[in-house]
Amino acid sequence: SVIGGTFTIDSNKYNGTTINITLDQKIYEENKSKEEKQIDKYSEIVKNQKRCAIISLNKEDIKVIKNTFKKENFKVEEFDGTKKLLDILRNKENYDAIFIDEYMEKIDARSFMKKTKEIDGFYGKVFVISKNKELKTRKELLDLGFAGIIYSPLDKKEIANKL
Repeated sequence: SVIGGTFTIDSNKYNGTTINITLDQKIYEENKSKEEKQIDKYSEIVKNQKRCAIISLNKEDIKVIKNTFKKENFKVEEFDGTKKLLDILRNKENYDAIFIDEYMEKIDARSFMKKTKEIDGFYGKVFVISKNKELKTRKELLDLGFAGIIYSPLDKKEIANKL
């Protein structure tokens, strides 16, 4: 939007519609109390926080990725399918890193990558989680635009090195 922020709509046939509007605001005051200065400092940290999305049904992979980013300034969000994350990206929200299981149902990693390329303003790095270590598959995935391939079972050091 022109004033900054985000606008998301989540509609479900049986549960109705939820609309979330987030506007970035800041009230300027010359003489701030100690508490207000702490709130400003915390707000700045949250505002600059990096975001990571994980699209996977593998709980162990999710746990490894979350533990890898625990010490970093990343907010990690889990998704059990690709559609909801695509809707968020289309509403101009961004993630610095996205990890997607190669063989998700309905929209797999390859289709997801193609769809993210169609989204204006998307800048995140998309990594694919794969069990297939064949050179041909690796080349195909990198040619599609993935920032990297992480092989399952996941390793914290490998994830950190890819970023």
